[in-house]
Amino acid sequence: MKKLYKLYEESTGKISDKWNIYFDAYDNIMAPYRNKAVTMLEIGVQNGGSLEAWSNYFAQAEKIIGCDIDELCGNLTYTDPRISVFVGDATSESTSKKITSFQPDFDIVIDDGSHTSPDIIRAFCKYFGTIKDGGVFIAEDLHCSYWENYEGGIYHPYSSISFFKRLVDIINHEHWGVDRASGSVLDEFKEHYQVDIDNELLSQIHSVEFINSICVVRKKGHEHNILGERYIAGVEESVVVGNKNYHKTFLNSPPQNDNIWSTMLHSPAAEWLEMNERLADLTARHEQSQHELEQLRTDNNTIQTKCHEVLADNADLHDLLDTANSTASHLQNRVSQLESRIIDLEKQINEIWKSKSWKITKPIRWFFTSLRRAKLLTRLIGPSIRRGGGISSTFRKAVGVYRRDGLAGIRSRLRTVAHHMPSENFVHPTYPILKEQITLPAEKILAPRVLIIGELSIPQCKKYRVLQKQEMFRQRGYECNILDWNDIAGAFEALQRHSVVIFYRVPGFESVMHVISEAKRLNIKTYWDVDDLIFDEEILRNSKTLKGLDSTVLKDLINGATLYRSTMLACDGGIASTPGLAKAMQEAGAKDVVIIENALDNQTMVTADKINNSDVSATKSDEYVRIVYGSGTNTHNIDFEEAAPAIAAVLAKYPNTKFRVIGQLDLPDYLSKYITQIEFFPTCTYEEYLVLLSECDISIAPLENYIFNDSKSNIKYIEASSLHIPSICSPRSAFTQAITHEENGYLCESESEWIHAFSSLIEDKQKRITIGEKAYQNVMSHYSPVSIAQDQVQPFIDHIFTEKRPQTILSVNCYYSPRSFGGATIVAQEINKQLRDSGKIVHVVTAFSDRDIASYQCKRYETDGMNAFGIGIPDNLSSRESFDNQNITSVFKDIVKVTKPDIVHFHCIQGMGVSMLDVCNQFNIPHVVTLHDAWWLSTNQFMIDKNGVYVGQAMIDAERETGNIANKHLHFLREKRVRGTLNTAAAILSPSKYFADFHIANGFKDVIINKNGVLKPKSTEHIRCGSTLRFGYVGGNTEVKGFHLIRKAFTKLTDQNVSLSIVDNTTNLGYSSFTKSDLDFFENTLLVPGYTQANIDDFFANIDVLLFPTQWKESFGLTVREALIRNVWVIVTDAGGVTEDIIEGENGFIIPLEDKGGALLAAINKTLDIYSTRYAQGKVVLPSNNITTFDQQAVELQGIFDGIISAKNPD
Repeated sequence: MKKLYKLYEESTGKISDKWNIYFDAYDNIMAPYRNKAVTMLEIGVQNGGSLEAWSNYFAQAEKIIGCDIDELCGNLTYTDPRISVFVGDATSESTSKKITSFQPDFDIVIDDGSHTSPDIIRAFCKYFGTIKDGGVFIAEDLHCSYWENYEGGIYHPYSSISFFKRLVDIINHEHWGVDRASGSVLDEFKEHYQVDIDNELLSQIHSVEFINSICVVRKKGHEHNILGERYIAGVEESVVVGNKNYHKTFLNSPPQNDNIWSTMLHSPAAEWLEMNERLADLTARHEQSQHELEQLRTDNNTIQTKCHEVLADNADLHDLLDTANSTASHLQNRVSQLESRIIDLEKQINEIWKSKSWKITKPIRWFFTSLRRAKLLTRLIGPSIRRGGGISSTFRKAVGVYRRDGLAGIRSRLRTVAHHMPSENFVHPTYPILKEQITLPAEKILAPRVLIIGELSIPQCKKYRVLQKQEMFRQRGYECNILDWNDIAGAFEALQRHSVVIFYRVPGFESVMHVISEAKRLNIKTYWDVDDLIFDEEILRNSKTLKGLDSTVLKDLINGATLYRSTMLACDGGIASTPGLAKAMQEAGAKDVVIIENALDNQTMVTADKINNSDVSATKSDEYVRIVYGSGTNTHNIDFEEAAPAIAAVLAKYPNTKFRVIGQLDLPDYLSKYITQIEFFPTCTYEEYLVLLSECDISIAPLENYIFNDSKSNIKYIEASSLHIPSICSPRSAFTQAITHEENGYLCESESEWIHAFSSLIEDKQKRITIGEKAYQNVMSHYSPVSIAQDQVQPFIDHIFTEKRPQTILSVNCYYSPRSFGGATIVAQEINKQLRDSGKIVHVVTAFSDRDIASYQCKRYETDGMNAFGIGIPDNLSSRESFDNQNITSVFKDIVKVTKPDIVHFHCIQGMGVSMLDVCNQFNIPHVVTLHDAWWLSTNQFMIDKNGVYVGQAMIDAERETGNIANKHLHFLREKRVRGTLNTAAAILSPSKYFADFHIANGFKDVIINKNGVLKPKSTEHIRCGSTLRFGYVGGNTEVKGFHLIRKAFTKLTDQNVSLSIVDNTTNLGYSSFTKSDLDFFENTLLVPGYTQANIDDFFANIDVLLFPTQWKESFGLTVREALIRNVWVIVTDAGGVTEDIIEGENGFIIPLEDKGGALLAAINKTLDIYSTRYAQGKVVLPSNNITTFDQQAVELQGIFDGIISAKNPD
């Protein structure tokens, strides 16, 4: 057989390389495997030549597998079918699963991959377990473990060579003399590289062999790796006597518990590394402390200086104190005068009260007081009568309340009515858009988030129709929240943050109808849920079952039918508890009715399970067969008549039969003769009821044959079945749905059918057991909460939310339409439109004044075809709340839950605060931040002082940020909180290169430039009209925008063939920053309304030159680009991002930022000269090729979003 070197020498196929020493080494290592059907894995394929070499070397090999991370290796092809190549990281879980699924174990594993220490160690831990007994693991090119770039070095504690050296210690574990697991010497590697390999596997390391750049680890069973017995040969002992005594003995290693080199928890190298890191940390902290000490010394000097200043001002303070003392003395005299006056007035009032006139006018005063109260009362009478079910019914109820609770009770009921009178609740909108109809269906744009507004005062109904439904929604992964229908204000607010609403058993009072109207405005699907036929007045009136109710209660129930019906018909759909009830709802006019049945509740399941696993009760072990009937109210007297004659017959026929009644029931007279066979138990707790039920053998559920009872649920059958008890039921809708006759229960209508069913079960114990067991299986399969949730609740959600939502983006900006203000808002709005037009769902979160929306409540509205959430933010925020507003957390969480965005894009969030980013982190939602100003770095977001002058900080200077100790503390608190939160963003975006560089200089490494766009003009043609050069200014009456410079320049302007149009951008916020006197500095001045993106072209068509003398280094300068792309000349200050597209003398001029007006005037005059010669008349064309439009920015931004989302969800 040819040696490996010869095969390489003769190779003409794919390239492979080996170091010379490897050839002889491999011939020696591989000798035992040459003629065997080996399986082999080589990590690192490269050009693929080594796999060909191994296939020639191992003629009898079964499989030769290669793995490489380079995707191009997937294109390699081989004629030898034994060779296979896998592409991927061999140490990853996904790739290793693919490899071991194809071939679970190997004779030989060779690591010739990246040669880095982490990959080699991970490969050994991943694949040593796959090596067969007698197999071998070989790591090549270990010379790399001495190099820093491969995470190595001679004494590197975590290099691959250090790792393999430790394996030698593991082989000799039995000699350590200390009680430590063999794998403990690898703990540092396990923690450092996050790998694991168990001690059992390590005990199979037979040998570790080192050759230059190669380590060979052989594997054998543990029993082959221990030292074993000592063997003594020969008979003569002439030098050392006594060795014969050790024949066939084992080595006992001496204890090493006091040996410092054996009891160290970490290797010296690792401890040195840790100490070195600690030293570096301590050094850094020492330097920081030194810096803080210097800072404190500086602060101390400043304080001492201020103390001297204060002392110097003492003279002034003494003067002020004298003045204050004089004023206080004057005020004290005034207080004494007023006290005397109060005493005189009290005497006069007492005299009036005692006078005849006061007594005579008492009826008149009573009349006017009563008149005021009567006016309020008349407002409440109408709603009270409607709520009470008519005049007579309301009067009767009022008398009952008066007799029971007196006038206090009447007042309490009237307050309740007043609470339910319709109101605007929490909204007092300035903006009509907040009340306009939303056209976007909630189910198309929002995630399923269910709100149940229900009747919560009936415990049993609340349990089965509200709490149980909430739990089933949650089981399916959908949030469901509950509100009492009386909480009208809460309902209005909660609707804003849910995507579907269920009204359970809610009557149609006017306030409720307003809530439904709000749901309709929000375009939310509304469903009316019920478990009784309470909406049909005629059916209620004719029900024999209900005749057992108190007449007053019955009349109220009948009168309420109209209210329930109105709510049901006002909703988009209905939810019924039974098929019969669903049919009745449809016949009454309800649309889109679905069935969600009552399920076994957790209380029943837990109690039943406990009973089923307990010992058989004494009653069940006696000779009696018990029939049981549970009756909650005396309304069941009529229902019981369905089964009563048959019960009388079986009690007479079977003396060993007893009938148990639990609860309220009036028995017919003909059953009195069987009184000794009848057991009575009063109404009890639910757990007690189930225990009493479990002691019986047959359960019954008779119901009158009337349409009202088709709405009843099958809960009695479910409860009995959970205890393995067979049931006999009337064939009403819910029972026929659940029971297969004579298989898992009985359905009986006539007396003879009831008697036959009783007899079958009484006479045949095995049948009782069989049917009871099948009933149990049936209920557990179809009526467990999990089953109902899967089979009925999930289809309900799927029925509403039919479409898979496209990529969803949540965009957050403190201003937004209809409160548009500033360039950042325009960019956010226009980019969102572009994303919307590309098929994405875009939601907006923005702030409103608490005059429009109550503080930290939410109002959903629609703008530009997008869904928006407005949040009320108070005007008087504290300094802390301005950047870390925890009050917004709850409402923002709800918005995130109902929108379920794939990504969140934060723009300007001052006042709203960074806690919103915490919410994104909590829900693991990637988010990006666009830096529109310096807010993330400084409280001074525009970087100007109180005089409107740029502070000139390329690096934020904490000293200039803070003036006093309190401010200093707040600054450091803010810096840590805001910067720390910003660092959690998946991407930080800048609208310009200048602003990216600015943030990088202030400590943020990875800032991506997503250059702001502008609206593409309808026409790029710009015509100069007439001889007057038309200047324009866009901004408020504020020095930060440089209006004071314009005023100075135009005051000195000699050329009068000029006009000035001023746009006041504060008009979008409902006020103007200019007065008439502010504009009297230049005759030909015109104040024009703020333009929008809809009429922007009209504004720029009517000016020739834009003045933009901003006083802070802006991040972008949107207005500048809007002008340039429309061929409007621009004069700007040297203010950061605004100048990046200005070509001096070609499309504008740049003047110094510190200009006092002179440079602006000079630039205006130069512009006048240029336009008088170059653009005297006609078309103006200026260079603007590098300006980005909104559609281009959106495409780039979408690419960033897609990359982030793909990284989070690689599949």
